[in-house]
Amino acid sequence: MHSCQRIFCLNHSSYIFLTALGHTIFCKSLTMLDSKIIITYIISVLIKKKEGFDMKFSFELNTDTPMEKIWPFYEDINKWFSWEDDLEDISLNGEFTQNTTGSMTLSGQPSMEFTLVSVVPGKSFTDKTSIPDIGDIYFIHELNKNEQQTFIKHSVEFIPFNRKTTVKDLEFISQIFADVPSSVFSLIEAANG
Repeated sequence: MHSCQRIFCLNHSSYIFLTALGHTIFCKSLTMLDSKIIITYIISVLIKKKEGFDMKFSFELNTDTPMEKIWPFYEDINKWFSWEDDLEDISLNGEFTQNTTGSMTLSGQPSMEFTLVSVVPGKSFTDKTSIPDIGDIYFIHELNKNEQQTFIKHSVEFIPFNRKTTVKDLEFISQIFADVPSSVFSLIEAANG
C-alpha cells in the first residue's frame, strides 16, 4: 500500500507525493470549475501484491450523462474515434463480447492485438494487450450509478511477466495512462453530442 508524504496547494491544485515500495510517486488532485460543474479527480498509482507486483492507474469522474448514453460509445468500436484522440485504426473479430479479439493502431505505434477479457453489457468492459517478454496491460472501463449521476472510472493495470514492477515500468505505464483523463472528458462530450 502507499502512505502520503506531503501535500501542498497551488492554484486550486493539490500535489500529493506518495511512497510505495520505497519509490516516490507523483499524484495530482485537480479541482476544475466549469460553469456550474465542479469536477474533482485524483490520479493515483496502486501497487499491490499479486503473482508479482502489478501497477494500476485510475481516473474517476462523475457526470450527469446517463449510463445508457455512454455505453454505445464503448460497444461500437467505430465510436472509439470520438473519444480516443490517438486512435488511427481499430477492428474487432466478432461481437463486443468476452473473449473476442481485435487490433488497434495508435499514433506513432505499431498495430497491437487485444482481447476483450470481460464485458458486462451496459456497465463495464476490460481489454487486455500482451507485450512479449514484458507483461500484460489491462484497460478497464466502468460505469456505475452514483445517486443521480453516472460514475465513470477508467483504469490502466500492468502485470509484468515473472518479475516485480520497476521504476521503468512506472514511467512506461504513466505514459500510456497520460491521455486517459482527457479521453473520459471526450467520451462525455461525444455521448452528449
